[in-house]
Amino acid sequence: MKKNMGMTDRVIRLLLAVAAGVLVAMKIIVGGWAIVVGVVALLFLATSVIGFCPGYEPFGIKTCKVVNPTEVGSTQMFDADGDAPNKPK
Repeated sequence: MKKNMGMTDRVIRLLLAVAAGVLVAMKIIVGGWAIVVGVVALLFLATSVIGFCPGYEPFGIKTCKVVNPTEVGSTQMFDADGDAPNKPK
């Protein structure tokens, strides 16, 4: 399962889940609405922890940073002088 949620998206969902849980625990939201809000809060909590939202898949939404596969292998190590280690001096 590939991650499709960025850090900002995950933090917002986590904060909303905690806020909803507090509202239900303090009995500000009661009855059937408390159940609905509780279920949504659990879904937000789960998706924020795993970083994957199944609702994004059908629409191709990704809020995470996408890494270009051609750039992944192009990084080089540099020595203390800032030169590439295999570079002739």
